[in-house]
Amino acid sequence: MKIKDKQVLVFYAEKQVILYNESIDEVKKRIESELKENENDIKLLSIYAQILHQYDNDYILALKYIKKILQLNKKDVDARLELIIIMLQYFVGNTDDCQNILNECLKIDDNYWRTHFIQIKYYDFLLKSNSFMMKEIKLLLNRFPNNPWITVYYWQIAGDEDELSLQDVNMELIENSEYLDFEMLRRIAYYFQRVDKNNLAEQLQKQSLKLNPKSFVNLNNYAQLLRDSFNNNKDCIYYCQKSLEYNPRYVMAMLNLAFTYQFLEKYEISNKLIKNLIEIQNTKSIFFEGLIQNYINLEQTDKAMLYCQKANKKFPNNYEINVMYSYELIQHQIYTEGIETDFEYVEIVLFNNLDLFINQPNYDSDYYYIINHMNYIYGDNDADYNIIEI
Repeated sequence: MKIKDKQVLVFYAEKQVILYNESIDEVKKRIESELKENENDIKLLSIYAQILHQYDNDYILALKYIKKILQLNKKDVDARLELIIIMLQYFVGNTDDCQNILNECLKIDDNYWRTHFIQIKYYDFLLKSNSFMMKEIKLLLNRFPNNPWITVYYWQIAGDEDELSLQDVNMELIENSEYLDFEMLRRIAYYFQRVDKNNLAEQLQKQSLKLNPKSFVNLNNYAQLLRDSFNNNKDCIYYCQKSLEYNPRYVMAMLNLAFTYQFLEKYEISNKLIKNLIEIQNTKSIFFEGLIQNYINLEQTDKAMLYCQKANKKFPNNYEINVMYSYELIQHQIYTEGIETDFEYVEIVLFNNLDLFINQPNYDSDYYYIINHMNYIYGDNDADYNIIEI
């Protein structure tokens, strides 16, 4: 597959797609000039707001233009959708309000494809399960079957689930598309990485960055590609840091950087980054998992236990958190003299939550590890902790 390297800029205004085949600097100058002639033109205001937050990373000024659009037309859907994107990427305001805004957009026009597309992005932000995401994107694809944005998003999610082989991908739909802007190329690159076409993925990521070199999302995606597919941790760190220069609150780059340092066994640096993450957004269990694992690796058991307890209160039904906590309780009992551990919690994890956890991919090995070590602590003849068949 060969995607031509061409200048493509895509914007959305008044439920229309606006396409330019010029450089971003040329388009920005033109829009600024036209706004001087007509400062209340919603189409021009919409394009300019998107230039500001997507290409200049100036979301504060972009918000002023979005506010003006909504003052001119309170039912403008694209302005509301741009507001959601800014809220999610920069953690402006309460991100829980995004669903309310989406619901308002659907009431205004349920048939506008882009509202449903941003809904999927919001689910992605919430870290909904891959199975849930696949169900939702398939429903959307059935409703808008020839939409290139939804099609490529489907590729991305299906790539995570190993549900879409290269033979099943309609390459012509993309190769001949006129909408291959930086974001579209980024998503296609992600899919090709998932199917181990890493050189092609890198080519597309570079094309994407050429179109928007300041895109903190693209910089982070490229960093992850370099680490995961090319074992290039040095450049991964460089591009993560570059991403954070453009948006210091971009949690995905911070998390990517933290896990890279964890892989390099620089656990203290990793922990500093994860603690910053938790300050920005404390609703993701994966942040706590990373922090706990770092303290385990540093053999700082008390801190590992402390964050296990905090995480367990916050995410009582999270499998990884529950297993980590059980492990640490057991390690405390085995290796720390004078420690008496109440195993009522471990019993709850193992037996009361079977329906919740039994389908987890590592359940069998985790289960037998915990049971065997409890037998070790209490003696082989303790009937309460005999291994049972699942």
